[in-house]
Amino acid sequence: MLRLKGGINMKAKTFKWRHGLWLAIFLFSLLCQGQNAYSQWWKDTVWTKETNQANLWNLKFSNTDSLIVGGGVFFDAKNGNELGRVGSLNAVYFYNNDLNFLRVNTENNVIEIYDTKTFKVIDSLEYDGVKIGNIDISKDERFVVGTITNGIRSWDLQTKRILKTKIWPNETNLSTIGIGMIKFDCSNQRFIGQFAKSYYNPNDPKNPIHIGYFGVYDIITLDSVNYFENATTFRISNTCKYMAKKVYQDKGIEIYDFNTKKLLWQIPVNPSSLTGYEFSPDDKYLVTASNNAEFGLQIWDIIQKKMHYEYPKGSYNVISVSHKGDNIVFSTGSWIMLLLSHFDGVSVKEPSKPEKIIYPNPTDNTINLIFELKTANTLNYSIFNEAGQLIKILLVENTQAGLISKTFNVNELPNGKYFLKISGQEFKITYSVIIMR
Repeated sequence: MLRLKGGINMKAKTFKWRHGLWLAIFLFSLLCQGQNAYSQWWKDTVWTKETNQANLWNLKFSNTDSLIVGGGVFFDAKNGNELGRVGSLNAVYFYNNDLNFLRVNTENNVIEIYDTKTFKVIDSLEYDGVKIGNIDISKDERFVVGTITNGIRSWDLQTKRILKTKIWPNETNLSTIGIGMIKFDCSNQRFIGQFAKSYYNPNDPKNPIHIGYFGVYDIITLDSVNYFENATTFRISNTCKYMAKKVYQDKGIEIYDFNTKKLLWQIPVNPSSLTGYEFSPDDKYLVTASNNAEFGLQIWDIIQKKMHYEYPKGSYNVISVSHKGDNIVFSTGSWIMLLLSHFDGVSVKEPSKPEKIIYPNPTDNTINLIFELKTANTLNYSIFNEAGQLIKILLVENTQAGLISKTFNVNELPNGKYFLKISGQEFKITYSVIIMR
């Protein structure tokens, strides 16, 4: 058990030894080798947090990148501190410079308007009790579109009134019909929905007939004006230059020219283990995440058609790329981690190697840290091994500015090379720790 000098007993609960070991197993195994650039983890990790939320679905940055939300939990993007919660796992949609956000309520029949500062409902869009599924806000924040039972609906975000509702007509042997994913394109006048129908098959009742495609719809009339071939899921790049589709079987991710629908590249990732994929803000790269440690978290260069960067191999679940392109956030289980991005081969200014080598005191196995903190901060002290595996979270505490002195006992660590990383808001120090007994 680690002890701070002065007799303060840091309980196992504080260090979360078992959780840290679990995170090490599932997040980081071995750094990838080969010709592609690979992660120097002490450069890439901004902060790590454990939550009491089992899964942080619908993970995303707010429009200004100041907030991160997942599973109804809101975090300060700078340091990972929890700021508030809302009642369900339904996705959040920010607007009005992050002052407000929309969310479908727990009963899935009202689109609620929240005040972001208080995380309280202050209003809603017009509703009539119909069940609502996925929604999206146009980039100019004029319109909202949503899937409803057997149809689609549009709202005026300014007046909060329903603009138009379209119900799909009934057909012979039709069993299910509807739109799943839904997303505005850059015109603010059209949106894409993953349309699907299922029919009862009288010739083979055990095998229904399925029809699916990505329909393009006009926001005013809700009529279909175009379509894309079907796939499992899709993403539209930020400038609507590309469409990425997660395809069936073993084909991975396909990149298409959004306007011509021409197939440009098939990225060799395992679609069955893919948990997320997002474009970089400039549309030059695609980030893919997988819960298969062999694939992990990778950045692909769309122009050069090759892997651009690979983070430590491990299991990554939901991801999101910041609008500025400087960070990638991901979750796995109840953990959430913010990483530095690597687009255009340039990361933020970080030391390329640890700043200092320290050796434990041979008589009591303690390491002594002395550093200057210019402004008050919440500091995280963590020990990693050479492969980037998180071994222990030593301490997380609010710290006043000044000359900081800390002592940790490393008696439990076997001989070897480790890294001790101290991180906070716009503050990072990494020490190389050599244990030789």
